[in-house]
Amino acid sequence: ELAAHLGECEWAPVKCPNGCAEPPLRRDLAQHDATCGSIQVTCSIHDCGEKMERRLLAEHEGSCTLAKVECPNEGCSVLHMRGAMNLHREKCEHEEVACSCPGCDAR
Repeated sequence: ELAAHLGECEWAPVKCPNGCAEPPLRRDLAQHDATCGSIQVTCSIHDCGEKMERRLLAEHEGSCTLAKVECPNEGCSVLHMRGAMNLHREKCEHEEVACSCPGCDAR
């Protein structure tokens, strides 16, 4: 009877179905799924759709090349995909360019 009970006991730790190292209690399994770092999620940035573990999502979205970011140059508010920002900055009229003359620090 004990073996049968342990197979159903709400207080028994169970293996996470997502493969994480934190064994939740059977009674907490639904809650665990809502926060489990190992569950597969999809990047929410338009056109990306990359799949990864939830624990990696914030880092990915902070560096996703498809994310729209504002030009960092003062006076420029153009939005570009992060991965193409360097191309924009090469032509941006607000980009500071250092003088190429040796010893000159003008920008």
